[in-house]
Amino acid sequence: MSILSGIVIILLLFGLSLLFPFLSFLIPVYKFRKVWGLSLREKVVINAAPVIVIGVFMPQLLFFYIGLFCVVEFLYAKLRDRNWKTFDKIVVVSLAASIGLVLGSSFAVRYVTGNEELLKTISALLKVDPEKFAILIGEGTKSLISAMFLSAMFCTFLSYLFMEHASYLDWDISYWWLILYIAPFFLDRFWLPGNYYIINIKEMGLVIFAFYGMKSIYEALCYNFPNFRYRYLFHFLSCYVTIAIPVFSFIVGGVAAFDRRVLHFRKKS
Repeated sequence: MSILSGIVIILLLFGLSLLFPFLSFLIPVYKFRKVWGLSLREKVVINAAPVIVIGVFMPQLLFFYIGLFCVVEFLYAKLRDRNWKTFDKIVVVSLAASIGLVLGSSFAVRYVTGNEELLKTISALLKVDPEKFAILIGEGTKSLISAMFLSAMFCTFLSYLFMEHASYLDWDISYWWLILYIAPFFLDRFWLPGNYYIINIKEMGLVIFAFYGMKSIYEALCYNFPNFRYRYLFHFLSCYVTIAIPVFSFIVGGVAAFDRRVLHFRKKS
């Protein structure tokens, strides 16, 4: 792989991830598999060039590139040899990456809402009244932190899944992360109802264990139906359940965090 082709591919993948956010994991996975094995000089050039190009031509998107993709890649490398539970690593990386996404989104919101001509142009493209569009942006910012954490979690989870799929069934999480949901739940219910930060933190806790619940559902299906050959269908089913009933997936993930064996219904012969 030449340096130029690596730079072009990363920029193309970045553009693709902007159009289709669910493909955002492709950049970290590509860099893990294709760039890590290069010489130090090649790695520096391939990593620095996209930052420069984006900074020159799309400076408002630089926060997203650095805050998500660079953070995921950097922390994955740093935590790879740490003796942590895999899902704990995913949560830590996602929390760090969401900071960059929140900063980038806040900048983008202020840039759009503060530029009347740009607001009118975007509204015209979307065929929406500018005032209604501004209201929609305002409503969207109410869940900005949890939404950006969801994006970071999605990218990080899939990056780990593609890089460490062989150990997927053995991924564990510390049940202490449940505090991110339990504490805000009671604070919102009894002391600080409707607080912006408390609501977003509670949603982050829900996201964490919904994702772990998805993994736990897959594990339960694999354990209880060991002779089923088409395990990709288990991936599809666990993903579908998590999207359709996130609360159910959250409950499964919360229970499995204490003991994964409770989902192993089939008795060993």
